[in-house]
Amino acid sequence: MIVSKFMLSVSSLTSGALFNTISTDAPDIAEAYHILKENVLKDIKGVVSAAWPKLLTSEAPALRAQGRWIDASRKFEEAAQYYSAMYCLHKAIEVNEGFASDNFRTLSYLYHKVGRHDRAKRYSGYANYRLARENVSAAKKYLNARGIRKDMEEFKVEVGAMVYDDHETFGKNLEEYARLEEAKTVPTSTAMAALP
Repeated sequence: MIVSKFMLSVSSLTSGALFNTISTDAPDIAEAYHILKENVLKDIKGVVSAAWPKLLTSEAPALRAQGRWIDASRKFEEAAQYYSAMYCLHKAIEVNEGFASDNFRTLSYLYHKVGRHDRAKRYSGYANYRLARENVSAAKKYLNARGIRKDMEEFKVEVGAMVYDDHETFGKNLEEYARLEEAKTVPTSTAMAALP
């Protein structure tokens, strides 16, 4: 059954290279992860030469030396050192520290800032892919905690584009979805007792 109430309108999804090879329903998640990470690591080579001098001359090297790539990236972004920020985010992804949709979204923004609109578009696609995976994973845990056993493929069909909502919006709509699911499972005796 399609729950039209939850098929919320979202901004049109920006397609990226990832969507040409796998979908959000890819059966082999390990393969999807490998493809995504492989594509990201290829891109790191393009930012190293532009980033390297500034990587050595700011306060961020201390963070970098500690392996705090995300924090270092934020420092560089605040200083408008976008290539250095991108380098650090790529490294965070390489070491599995930054494999989250927010970081891919930031990379998309940074590539846009330096005029690499092709890569900005691609990383927007990666961000949408990761966001959907994160939301579905969170939904599974949340529904299980409430005692709602749901096939997640069926769930994705029912909620449609909701899986691409930001985490806060998705969480609010998921609560409503869970209430409706729980209402479907009210015991017959309870329902009969409520009749006049």
